[in-house]
Amino acid sequence: MASYVASFLDEKGLYDGIVFDGFPRDVEQYQFFKNWLNQKKIKLDVAFVLNIDETTTIKRLSGRRMDPTTGAIYNLVTDLPPASVDKEKLVQREDDKPEAIKRRLEVYKKVTVPLINEFQKEIKVVKVNAEGSISDIQKQIIKEVEKIK
Repeated sequence: MASYVASFLDEKGLYDGIVFDGFPRDVEQYQFFKNWLNQKKIKLDVAFVLNIDETTTIKRLSGRRMDPTTGAIYNLVTDLPPASVDKEKLVQREDDKPEAIKRRLEVYKKVTVPLINEFQKEIKVVKVNAEGSISDIQKQIIKEVEKIK
């Protein structure tokens, strides 16, 4: 994965002003990517960690539904479908069921938490309270990004 991202960035000549979402996902990917960054004389400015408790995570993620006709994704907790969409026809994907979410959270603890610890040794890590609304979370992140400019 990391080599794919590096190749893509090289191909496009993209080396500045990039926001990664969910990458790197583990220490191994980060080590590869960090070496690539060093070769290019590029540095990471900041990593954002969205903090949210497990109960809220399960509630929000298990609220996701997909329209089988259009493929549109809605959330019964945070992003309700428009009135024109029949909620009864929306489906819950297997990976959005509570059992699957709990397994994903275990992987997060095992794989991503060590990555965050590695980040904290080398770059600025901003922990964002993700318990609030999407708008509130966005405002917190924008405020931090503006400090970088």
